[in-house]
Amino acid sequence: MKKTYQFTSFIAITALVIGCNSDDTSEDNSNEDNLNEENNLNVNNNEEISLNTNALEENNQNEDAEEEEEDTEEELEALLHDVILAEEERGNYYVHEESVHIFDQEGDAEEEIAETEFWFFPQEDNVHFQRRESHMEDGPKEFSVVNEEETLFYTEDTDTVHVLDISPEDREEETHESGEAPFIENYMETHDAEYLGEEEVNGYTAHNVIFEDESETIEYWFDAETYFPVRVVRNISREDREESTEMNVLEYELGIEEDESLLTLDDVTADDVSYEEMDPVEEMGEGEEDPDEENHG
Repeated sequence: MKKTYQFTSFIAITALVIGCNSDDTSEDNSNEDNLNEENNLNVNNNEEISLNTNALEENNQNEDAEEEEEDTEEELEALLHDVILAEEERGNYYVHEESVHIFDQEGDAEEEIAETEFWFFPQEDNVHFQRRESHMEDGPKEFSVVNEEETLFYTEDTDTVHVLDISPEDREEETHESGEAPFIENYMETHDAEYLGEEEVNGYTAHNVIFEDESETIEYWFDAETYFPVRVVRNISREDREESTEMNVLEYELGIEEDESLLTLDDVTADDVSYEEMDPVEEMGEGEEDPDEENHG
């Protein structure tokens, strides 16, 4: 009986130990499951936080880009406003420029190179006097003068001065203002604009601005000190033709004195030259080139 009791006690103790170990194992497994679940929850939370952080950073970057774009647009508008204002307040000036015009229609390209000197003297009430001297490559020099009483046209080595008897006041409604301002104001409404930075061109530090639409690009370089256009390039691309004009300023001077001798043609014509009056209606109707329509800075 004693042996049986001892054996029974051993079994009972063993069962108790196994039971305790089983409870400990179960508890350990439960704790491990809880820990894994907590870790998974932390991972998910971290991933969610990371996604939210990335989204926030991306949103901030987009906002910064939009603000930067708005700032750039405002700076460009301010620059163009200064260009237009400078032209309106420019006063008397002289410019010497060279231009190259290329016209290509269906593969048949023509190139014209011209050199021009231009004197501009604005008066009151949007009236202005001017003198223009230009010549094509290897061609005769052509002169035009707008003074208080008339407009004069003359070609070098000829014996006739053509006179258009229309005063600047009478011509005002038929001609637009000289300069680039009217064009720039129009481009600001009809074209995409971009500021390309500062660049050295023709001996000047210049602001570079480009306007673009589907068929045309116009690129300006404005003197950084005076906003005078020292280079202009226009390109037109259409189904039937390609056309480009490049103008480069060789020299210009602001604030020149008004010289009355420039507003006649006495310095380039002979004493026996004849003066022939032109019909203003006929000439304007036939598209006679109007010196006021030349584009200058």
